[in-house]
Amino acid sequence: MHEDERAHVEVHLTGQQFNASGPPEVVNGLFHRWLEECASTPGMAHALHRINARLDTVLLRLGLVLEREVQMVKELEDLTAEVVETQGVERSALAAIEGFAALLKQAVVDATDYASLKAGVEEQVAALLAKRQELAAGIAANPLPPTP
Repeated sequence: MHEDERAHVEVHLTGQQFNASGPPEVVNGLFHRWLEECASTPGMAHALHRINARLDTVLLRLGLVLEREVQMVKELEDLTAEVVETQGVERSALAAIEGFAALLKQAVVDATDYASLKAGVEEQVAALLAKRQELAAGIAANPLPPTP
C-alpha cells in the first residue's frame, strides 16, 4: 500500500450516514465500527441483513464467473495445443507427400522408356502402399512443429 493512497466513503442507509476520507485501512476500520453501531439501530439491522444477502448473491455469482473463466482458459489452452498438433501433422503429411513426389520424379529421370517409367512408378506406389499404415502412424506420432 502506498502512503499517498486515500479512500473516501460516503454511505446513507435508513437515516444513518457515514462519511470518511483517509488511508484505506483507517477508513475501513471506521466503516466497520460504524456498521457495528448501526446494527443496533431499529430498521438498520434489517437493512444490513438485506445488504449481506445481496452481497452473498454477488459473491456467489462472481465465484461462478471465475470458475467459468478458469474452465474457458483450460479449453482455450487445449484448443491451442490441438491446433499446434494439427498444424504439425499437416506439415509432416506434406513432407511425406513431397518425398513421394521426389521419388516419382527420380523414377522419371531414371526411366529410359515408357515401360521402365511405368515400372519405376509402380514400384514406388507399391512401396508406399505397403507402408501406408506405418506412415500414417508415424506422421500422427511425430508431427513436425508448425512454422511460426
